[in-house]
Amino acid sequence: MRVRSSVVLAAGTAVLAGSALASAVTPAAAAARHLDAASGTALRVTGSVSSRSTYTPARLAALPQTTFRATARKQRVTYSGVALTTVVQDAGPAYPALKNTRNKMLRMTVTVRGASGYTATFAFGELLKDYGSHPAYLAVKQGGRPIAGGAELVVPGDRTTARWIHDVRQVTVGIATAPATSTRPAAGSPVKIIDGDRVVSLSAARLRKLPSRSFRISFSGMKGMESKKEAGPSLLAVLAAGGVQTNANTWVAATGADNYVATFTPDEQLVGGRELRLSLVQNDARLAQPRLVPAGDFYGDRYVSGVVDLYVGTGPAE
Repeated sequence: MRVRSSVVLAAGTAVLAGSALASAVTPAAAAARHLDAASGTALRVTGSVSSRSTYTPARLAALPQTTFRATARKQRVTYSGVALTTVVQDAGPAYPALKNTRNKMLRMTVTVRGASGYTATFAFGELLKDYGSHPAYLAVKQGGRPIAGGAELVVPGDRTTARWIHDVRQVTVGIATAPATSTRPAAGSPVKIIDGDRVVSLSAARLRKLPSRSFRISFSGMKGMESKKEAGPSLLAVLAAGGVQTNANTWVAATGADNYVATFTPDEQLVGGRELRLSLVQNDARLAQPRLVPAGDFYGDRYVSGVVDLYVGTGPAE
C-alpha cells in the first residue's frame, strides 16, 4: 500500500504536512468524497487557477479529441480523449509574485486524483509538446466505446501503467515559487536540498563522488540547434544522497542563482523513461554551479543553469 503525503505551496516553500496511509479517512478525504458523490463522475480542476472548472464525461467528450494507442495489460488499445494540459490551460494558472517570470509555466505541477484516492503528480513541462513532449490524456473512449465511470488518465509513453488513474475526479494545479537561497554563490558552492523544514547541503566534492556518466544532448536554444557534452550524477542519486524518500507524488523544483525555476518529478525518469541529471561538467569544463538537464527536451528552457537549490514537495494539498 502506498503512503501519501500532503504539501502546502506557500511563500515558495514546500511544507510537508504529514503523511497517512492511503486507506485512512482524513477530513480532507471525507470532504473530497462528499464532493465526488455530489458531482457524480465529474472531475474538478482546482488549485492555483484563475477559474475552477467542472467537467462531466459529456463535456470532456465535446472538447477536441486525440486518438492514440497505448499498451494496457500487454495489449495495444485505442483510446480517445483530451490532453491533460488542455483542461489546465483552460482553467488559467494563477501565478503568485515571482522574482523571475521567464517561462513561468515550467514551475507548475499537476496532481491527478481518482475516485479511489490514488494520485499521481506531473511536472507540467513534462507534458508540454515543446519541452518533455510526454503527454497524458483524460480518455473518455476505449476501443471506440465510452469508458464506464469517469475519465481515465492514460500516459501512453510510460514504461508501465503506474501513473494511469481510473475514474479521475480531480486535477489540482500547483505552482512552485522556490526562491533562490543564494543569488551570488561562489564557484563550487553547495547545492541545498530543501525538503519541508529539513535542509541538506551537498558540497561540490560530495556531488562529484556520486555515480556519474557522460552524455550528449541536442536542443533548440537561442542560437538555433545546440549540442553539448554533459557529465554528472542522476537527479535520483542526488535526492538519495540528501536522504529524500520519493513516491508517485514527489516533485522537485530546481532553482538557479538567477531565480529561474523548473519542476520535475522522479517518476518522469522512473516511469516516463526521461533521463534527469545534475550536470557538473559541460564540454569537458567543470561548471561553477551544476546544471539540471532533462535529456531529450526539444527546447532547452527546462535546463536550469547555476543550480543552488532543489526544493522537494509532495502534493499539492487542498
